Amino acid sequence: MIKAFRHYDKNKDGHMDESEFKNIMIDLGHRKITDDEVKKILGDHDENKDGVISWSEFVDMMGNMKGDDKDKFGTVIEGKRGAMAQVSGAHGGTHTYSLEEVGTFARLINDLLKDDEDL
Repeated sequence: MIKAFRHYDKNKDGHMDESEFKNIMIDLGHRKITDDEVKKILGDHDENKDGVISWSEFVDMMGNMKGDDKDKFGTVIEGKRGAMAQVSGAHGGTHTYSLEEVGTFARLINDLLKDDEDL
């Protein structure tokens, strides 16, 4: 989440304004979102009503996106080598991956499939 926040905080001021927040919404698939819709959604997550999304508000927003589905994003645990992602399978198995492994695998897939017209 830290990398995501830093990515969208283009001017690196520690907050996301409406234009920065709109980029999140577009990347989440809301390609035709209007400025008024962005303003409303930002306002819904702007707990202190200062017109921007702070780091703590961003974390709360992401937690709310997870909702009640405990397996949607998995669980982040502290392992021997730092933060680890832990996912439970449908048949009771548990798999643990370092966040670096997850990030590297995602970059590899994105690189290998970047020219696939179906994706």
